[in-house]
Amino acid sequence: MALALALPVLVLAMGPMLVPALAALVPHAVSGWLQLLLTTPIFFWSGWFFIRRWAKSLRELDPNMFTFTVTGTGAAYFYSLAAVLFADRFPASLRLGEHGVPLYFEATAFITMVVLLGQILEQRAHARTDAAIRALMDLAPAVAHRVGADGHEQDIPLAEVAVDDVLRVRSGDKVPVDGVLSEGASDLDEAMLTADQSTVARVIATEAGIDECRAELLPEDKVQAIRQLKTEGTVMMIGDGVNDAPALATAHLGVAMGAAGTDVAMETADVVLMGDKLENIPLLLGMARQAKRLLTQNLVFASAVILVLLAATLGMALPLPVGVIGHEGSTVIVCLNGLRLLIYRGATA
Repeated sequence: MALALALPVLVLAMGPMLVPALAALVPHAVSGWLQLLLTTPIFFWSGWFFIRRWAKSLRELDPNMFTFTVTGTGAAYFYSLAAVLFADRFPASLRLGEHGVPLYFEATAFITMVVLLGQILEQRAHARTDAAIRALMDLAPAVAHRVGADGHEQDIPLAEVAVDDVLRVRSGDKVPVDGVLSEGASDLDEAMLTADQSTVARVIATEAGIDECRAELLPEDKVQAIRQLKTEGTVMMIGDGVNDAPALATAHLGVAMGAAGTDVAMETADVVLMGDKLENIPLLLGMARQAKRLLTQNLVFASAVILVLLAATLGMALPLPVGVIGHEGSTVIVCLNGLRLLIYRGATA
């Protein structure tokens, strides 16, 4: 609905600037009322969620994107509303000759529509991610085969598995949790089962080029190690097991390995890799740095454009159409620059 209503607003507002003959077809006063009628449902109906988040950010003194968005669109809407209802009370210095007081309904409509579109795309991305994570969780077995002290085997729900339980994994079974191979033999990746053993862990650390290795750690030991490392700088924890969940929650950034990870680890982590390839970690860090660079570029560029347009308006009487085109054009450039993150494939050697 926002798109269907915003397009006529843009035509009414921008059309006479691009095609002057349109001004004779729709008088300024009539155009103002039409823009008001079309923009009101966009601002209050389609943008009601944004208004609620704006009010919440003010109550909690926690400014965010919605604080600035609604403050700007609200100022444009209510100024334009006053210009339509009380045009004769505005001083002559604010009028544009026969065109009357300038209106900014198109800014309210366009920005609200774009932000709403972004929210819809974000929600769809979250839904797809949640579905993928649920599919990964479904790969884990529903039950584990626990062996009692008397040697008898009992099937129990995965959530009831406790530390020091002895589990039996039959040929072809999925491994329910991280553990230590205490009896028998297996062709499974030993790093997943016996990563807590010092001899195996140190061998893996050497092959992976890891400078520091701490082995045979209980969950609380991992948490303590993470807290110690946090005193030295930013810490990213990578894990896939139940025992890793507390450390994932303690680190500045928790990353769970999606393919082999347990549901507890994936629910606790900040980021879930859709696979078990450690080589994706540099890609993750690269994308994060690229996103930060793009954000900085967009903020600097948008701020510079606003300052230039403001200075030109106050000092050189910049025509309104030129100012509007400059502002909306900078918005398009910012959006396109942000979309560059979609084609990021990592740094080349």
